[in-house]
Amino acid sequence: MNIDEKTVCDLLVHFGYEEIVYQPNGQATPDFLVNGEIAVEARRLNQNFVHNDEKIKGHETVAIPIKQKVRNLLNNFGPPVGKDSWFVFLCFKRPVGNWESKLKKWLKAFQQEVTRQDFYIIKDINFYICVSRSAEPKNTMFLYGGCIDRDDNGWLLEKMEKNMRLCINEKSKKIIGVRHKYVKWWLVLVDYISCGLDDSEIITLKNKISFRHDWNRVIIVDHTNYKKWFEI
Repeated sequence: MNIDEKTVCDLLVHFGYEEIVYQPNGQATPDFLVNGEIAVEARRLNQNFVHNDEKIKGHETVAIPIKQKVRNLLNNFGPPVGKDSWFVFLCFKRPVGNWESKLKKWLKAFQQEVTRQDFYIIKDINFYICVSRSAEPKNTMFLYGGCIDRDDNGWLLEKMEKNMRLCINEKSKKIIGVRHKYVKWWLVLVDYISCGLDDSEIITLKNKISFRHDWNRVIIVDHTNYKKWFEI
């Protein structure tokens, strides 16, 4: 049972249910069966994007590898050439394209420059990197300065609605073939987008939601506190 499924299980216990079976069909849907009749699917509510293969992917599946690859690449350049170290900042949006070879080539060229100045190393539509001189030299030529994910923006409730729609549609497709097996179907989304909505925000979100779904219940639960939940 992963951390999100544990949150959902705690929520079901909090609701007062005692007959809770985890993965009644093994790895197949549903994630939980309650009282022998309520099939419960669990899903992380995070920020997602639709990849060009039309699969839904979490933002972190792109952002985390990019940040790690940049850090590793910078470390490979070793100590400063000359007296200065340089912070490297990156900004991207999806799709990021083929950026690694470009970055390596430009950093190497920058390292070999006799006179260096702050400027953009790579700048295109979806990915750019700039360098800035460190106030004092460090042990390495390049230092990771930070990252801006340009897809990670927008109003909170808009992000909530958009990603709820993606998650609900994804799960609805998953259960089509087995829907007839159980009397009721619940979807519990473990919220990683907001830091917990207040009552007025929940009302606004419910009023804003314009899409329909065919689940008996769709429940949003705070990933830090299973007692903080609401239903849409």
